[in-house]
Amino acid sequence: MTMTTLATIALFASLTAAAQEPTPPKPAPGAAKPTVTLRAAGSDLLLEPMQALAEAYGKLVPTVGIAVHGGGSSVGVAGMKDGSVQLAFTTRQLKPEELAAIRARGFEPIEQVLGYESLAIIVHEDNPIPSLTMAQLTALWSAAAKAPDWAQLGVKLSDGATDVALCGPPTNAGLQATFASLRLAPGGQLRDSVRAPGNSKDVRDFVAKTPNALGYVLAAYADDRVRIVPIAVKPDSKPVLPTATDGSYPLQRASYLYFHDDVAGTAKAFAAWLTKPAAAAVLTKHGIQPKPQR
Repeated sequence: MTMTTLATIALFASLTAAAQEPTPPKPAPGAAKPTVTLRAAGSDLLLEPMQALAEAYGKLVPTVGIAVHGGGSSVGVAGMKDGSVQLAFTTRQLKPEELAAIRARGFEPIEQVLGYESLAIIVHEDNPIPSLTMAQLTALWSAAAKAPDWAQLGVKLSDGATDVALCGPPTNAGLQATFASLRLAPGGQLRDSVRAPGNSKDVRDFVAKTPNALGYVLAAYADDRVRIVPIAVKPDSKPVLPTATDGSYPLQRASYLYFHDDVAGTAKAFAAWLTKPAAAAVLTKHGIQPKPQR
C-alpha cells in the first residue's frame, strides 16, 4: 500500500469521525456571554433566594455571571477575608474582628440589608391557643424554666395531652441561634429537650401531625396544614402575625449582603439592582420581606 493511499485512508477516517461528532449549538443572535463573574457565598438559609436573584440578574445583564455557593454565613465571611468572594450573604452582621480582617486586605466591605425574614410560631390546626406573649415564649423554650405544660397556657387539647412537644431546627442550624437571640436575653440557652426534626419544612410537617406540638419555622413555610400563633410583645400589647409590615412583629431578623467592588463597579451595580422592584419580587417569592425603599 502506497503512502498516498495511507494518507487518503487517514483523511477519510478523520472526516468520518468529525461528521459523527455533535455540532455545537450556536449562540442565539445577539446573546452575550458573561465577561465578568462575581463569586458569592454565605448562609444556606439564603442560598435559594440568592441563586434566584443571580439568575434573574443574569437575564437582565448577561455579561455578568454570579456563582453562588452556600456553606453558612461564616463561609461567606471567610471568603471576603481571603478575597475568594466579592459577595457575602449572611443572617448576621459582621463582627468587629471580621471587619478588621477584611479591611486589612485593603478594601472596605459595604453592608446592605437584603430584607427581613420572620419566624412563625406554629401549632397543630386543632390547637385552640389564641396567642402567646414573648414572656411566655421565653418560659416555654428557656432551659432555666420549668418543663412546659399546655395547662399553664390555659389550653386543653382534644386528645388530653398536657406536655408541650417543642420542636425547632437542629442545634447546628443558624435559624435556632437566630430564634434564641430574638426571643431570649443575651446568653440565654434553649432547653435541651427541644425536638429537632430538621429544617423548616420538617418542623412544619411534624407539627401538622402532632396535636401537642409547638414549633418555629421560617414564616414562608407555614401553610394551611398548621396554625400560626399571633405574638404579643407584652401582655397588654396587641398580638400580631408575621405578615405585619409595620415592624411590630417581634420574631423578625435581617438578612445582609456584604460586597467589595471592582474598578468597573460590577458588584455595586448588582447591589443597586437588589433594591429594585424586580429583585423585591424574587425576595418576596422566597419569603423575604424586602427592605422598604425611601
